[in-house]
Amino acid sequence: MYGSVLVSLLTKQHQRLQNQPNSVRQRSLQGIGQSDIQLLRVNTNDDDSTPSNATESTIVSNSSWRYSMEERLPEFGDEDPSSVAVKARDMAESLANSLSNTSAMEAQLRADAELHARSVKILPAGETRKRALKCIGWRQTGHKSPNGPREPENDLTCTDLVSNKASGYCEVEDINSGERFRVMRRSSNILRNRVPFRCINAPAFAQYHIQAHAAVKSTLDPNDASRDLPPQDGIVMVVYPKLIPSAYATIRALRVILGCSLPIEIWYRPDEMEHVPNALVPLRHLANNSSGARISFHPITDPAAKRFVTKIYAINHSFFDRVLFLDADNVPVRDPSFLFNSPEFLETGAIFWPDFWHPTSTMFGLHSRSLLWELLDMPFVDMFEQESGQLVVDRRRHAAPLKLVLFYATHEPNFFAHYKLAWGDKDLFRLAWLKLNAPFHMVETPPAMAGMVTNSSAFCGMTMVQHDPEGDVLFLHRNKSSNMTTNFQSWWIKPLAMYHTDIRHVMLLDVDDVIMKDPAVLRDLDGYMKTGTTFFYDRVAHKKRFLNGNDHGRYYLRRLLREFDYARFNVSRGFAPSQHVLNSFAYKGKSCHEMDSSMVLIDKERAGNTVMKIMFWFITEERFRFKYSWGDKETFWLAFELAHVTYTYSPWGVSVVNSMPNEDMKRHPDALCGSILQFVPIDNSEIEVLYVNGKALIDPYPQGVAYIRKAKQNNLFNMLPTHMTPRQYRREVNTTAHQKEKFNIECLPGMGSTLLPASFSHNLLRRRLHFLGVATDVIGSLQHCETYDQA
Repeated sequence: MYGSVLVSLLTKQHQRLQNQPNSVRQRSLQGIGQSDIQLLRVNTNDDDSTPSNATESTIVSNSSWRYSMEERLPEFGDEDPSSVAVKARDMAESLANSLSNTSAMEAQLRADAELHARSVKILPAGETRKRALKCIGWRQTGHKSPNGPREPENDLTCTDLVSNKASGYCEVEDINSGERFRVMRRSSNILRNRVPFRCINAPAFAQYHIQAHAAVKSTLDPNDASRDLPPQDGIVMVVYPKLIPSAYATIRALRVILGCSLPIEIWYRPDEMEHVPNALVPLRHLANNSSGARISFHPITDPAAKRFVTKIYAINHSFFDRVLFLDADNVPVRDPSFLFNSPEFLETGAIFWPDFWHPTSTMFGLHSRSLLWELLDMPFVDMFEQESGQLVVDRRRHAAPLKLVLFYATHEPNFFAHYKLAWGDKDLFRLAWLKLNAPFHMVETPPAMAGMVTNSSAFCGMTMVQHDPEGDVLFLHRNKSSNMTTNFQSWWIKPLAMYHTDIRHVMLLDVDDVIMKDPAVLRDLDGYMKTGTTFFYDRVAHKKRFLNGNDHGRYYLRRLLREFDYARFNVSRGFAPSQHVLNSFAYKGKSCHEMDSSMVLIDKERAGNTVMKIMFWFITEERFRFKYSWGDKETFWLAFELAHVTYTYSPWGVSVVNSMPNEDMKRHPDALCGSILQFVPIDNSEIEVLYVNGKALIDPYPQGVAYIRKAKQNNLFNMLPTHMTPRQYRREVNTTAHQKEKFNIECLPGMGSTLLPASFSHNLLRRRLHFLGVATDVIGSLQHCETYDQA
């Protein structure tokens, strides 16, 4: 048998010591001895007649942790193997005692570190005196928090790269007073990708807000000398060669279409225009031939004013007193001159616009644990981020915050850029105003998206819609950022439309719905009359995703209902799930889907503002934290559930129509795989199909007939559908009869089949001809619906 002299606990302690910094490791090994410590695994046999041989040697030393048996075995000479084993055991016991002492030393080391940490203070908030600071090193803490227990074995020097997974702080010392301070306090995983973090920057980081204060000190006292003079209002734009066409279109729209007569300043960098010598010619021609006030051109020669800093430079150096800054690709839909006389501007002297993002759902890292708040020496502010494609600022009233924005953008080292604390200039304005407690008005209406429907029937939003202080559309800001537009495409437009529309009785329909019965009748049914809603079920799918997904160790839906911030939306009762949700397959963990949103009916007046606000929270915040739904569909009923507002589901489960590639009726007539079909939501004996949802039925061959042979089970096209799943209450699928066959989610195994109503083919033919008419630009076909009515 093998007798192991080296036990696993010793190995773990060795590994822990080996991972420690050299200084700690050396202190831990003191007293073990100058010679190398040998750990032998000895091959022994219960039969004394069989000689035992030493088979392996492991070495632990100050210089080398391990080496081979061949290097150490000769020291034992020709000793009896049993004697070798005794010596090895003695050595192992000695090492165990030494490592036990080492564990005690580690505990003492942590205790000393904790004691020292209590003397390391946080720099006083609001301090404006400059200190002479030097870096001491990185101090690691546990529990993923800078306030967690100290872990001195993981401390690093000022120049070492700190892992993003680490939590702790940089310790600095005031050279004059000897005081120690915690700087750049950070939790684990708060930095964005590929951000290098070293404590060598800590002294400059700690002094940043003091330098910012000094930079704006001369402008903090208001200058009233020019207040009696009439203000000069105007529009400021910044261009570079690729933006010339956009600027031309915006200026022409302002002058020719909107009749805006405000003077316009066009700022540019001459070094950028050198590469395109005649780039400004179209704009100069427009300036010479357009009516209204003067259009002037102004070069930017400051080497620090590049990229987004040109916007800040132009606003700071404008000749106007009151500035409307417009990105060159931002087109007003009305003359924006009225903004200078709006109550919001006259009261505050500054109007800003919100972005889509919020600290709880941000792609730019402006969350509550960001280093940004320590850098600026200000408390975390819970508000929507800013979109700076348009700004209105009274420069006379706000000289100090404008100077502070310029400092934020140009000061070196630029911590905003280095640690990716903000994206360009977009939030610098509101941060400067907040820091100086300067008044501003943030438009309350959230931004929307405008775009187009692509060939794949997906909505592609390429333009941000911003509103005036009254909530009416004012600016269309073309945004080519794929990060931004892809987040507001396709199905997410539906709840966004529900939130923004002024229509009271809203019926959302997917464009590929094939309507079998006038859906207006649904508003006269008991469900809608009682609750002002009609929702339909989706398929039951037992998968660990979406509503049934793992959210911090719990089913998402259950965690949401218990931990939702009800107080934020003034929902007084808190956790109080309805009977519907308690009985749902989703709550029981049996389905990741609950609702099909291809048809949604909501009376917005009866739903109330709380439902709409929670719905908006789902689409602008929560979906970026956790993928709770396949698309938008669960958003609607969840908003009602969290607001404790009653809602109505159809009594019937989802059905489907058969699809051609699967040969449903031939291979498994009790398991149809196809497009969703919904019945009129009345619990009676009269079975009526309401609609079928499926672009695969309207356009059976979107990629051409060449792809038919490659169709798979979840390709749902069918030229001549004949059957549907019978109407039935919602239940789980039954695969008992098909245990060896794998079905996709589009299939409903074990639920049977029955003939489609005779009227279905007539409605489908009409819908297909209308589709072809639009696709081939034969719009007249839409005027001949009667041709295809059932006789």
